[in-house]
Amino acid sequence: RDLSCFEALNKVYAKYFAVEPPPRLCIQTVLPKKHHLRVRLLMQTDPEASCERLRVQSISTWAMACIGPYSQAALVNGNLMTAGVLGLTPHSMIFPKAEQVKALRDDVPNLEDYSAETWLMMRSLNNVLVEMRSCLSAAYLVDLYVSERCLSAAARAEQEVRDYIQREDPEANPLVTLTVVPRLPKDGLTEVAFTCGSKSSQAAKIDKWTVEANFSDAFESPCHIEVQGRQQEGAGTVLEVGLCFAGNVAEIRIDSSAVLSSMVKQCIALLKQHLQETYSIGSDRSKSLIVKHVIAADSGEEALAAAVLEEATSDDGFVVSFMPVTSLPVSNRLLSFQTLVI
Repeated sequence: RDLSCFEALNKVYAKYFAVEPPPRLCIQTVLPKKHHLRVRLLMQTDPEASCERLRVQSISTWAMACIGPYSQAALVNGNLMTAGVLGLTPHSMIFPKAEQVKALRDDVPNLEDYSAETWLMMRSLNNVLVEMRSCLSAAYLVDLYVSERCLSAAARAEQEVRDYIQREDPEANPLVTLTVVPRLPKDGLTEVAFTCGSKSSQAAKIDKWTVEANFSDAFESPCHIEVQGRQQEGAGTVLEVGLCFAGNVAEIRIDSSAVLSSMVKQCIALLKQHLQETYSIGSDRSKSLIVKHVIAADSGEEALAAAVLEEATSDDGFVVSFMPVTSLPVSNRLLSFQTLVI
């Protein structure tokens, strides 16, 4: 809820993850009343599985050092998962200003602060991936978070991340989730985390569908559902279903629980359908489900949670977590359902 307690939280967190801590990503967002913290854990249940971690705490010119009790990356069962990376200057651990990096970015005529941070963020991340024998183009999921302070530049930040990846491989096309939140650690403007296969793995299988929403009569603004997925050979599968509106989603009001239930039911039905038919992933596979939403946390999340849990947790192996956010800029999304199977 409030990143001003970041240092105090780290001290408590370190008590539980003292040895070889996992990678993590932190954001500030609006939580329902009486909720001060939410933690989502992705667990490895196979005791025989190997896990290789990278944790560099020293200051260098290589990449930003850890700013808490976590590892920069972990490799488990062919999947490399990174921690959230900020655009800190590695040797000083402070954020750059645009004028400081203009000499290095002559390809960008009107460089802004968010762009300078994004460039250093991707540089640090690339060095982490190389150290773990992977690369930018091996990513099949990119989680990009942008601070409210540069809301107007969110789409440009996403494109700069894609451009940086495609400098290495013009054919690379990971699933990029773009989320705007109130605040990021150290008051950064952008933060990113990658989920990758190995450097030698083939490019992700790319799928995208658009489906007409049959509840559009309930809203003045036209709406549709977008489904997109990536499957990386030897690694994992990610699938995202987004409910998109033509107008400003901040002005959307859902007064009927029946309409909300219908929206959730249709989105999750599509998610289950494509998991089964496109990727041959059945209900016996354990799957995490992240529900990002632009719905008032106090007034709307309880009803949303009831509808999601009814549809997603019966016999389908989903473990659900909820994330209220400021904005989901891609296609003006009100809701986003993201599942990762590894």
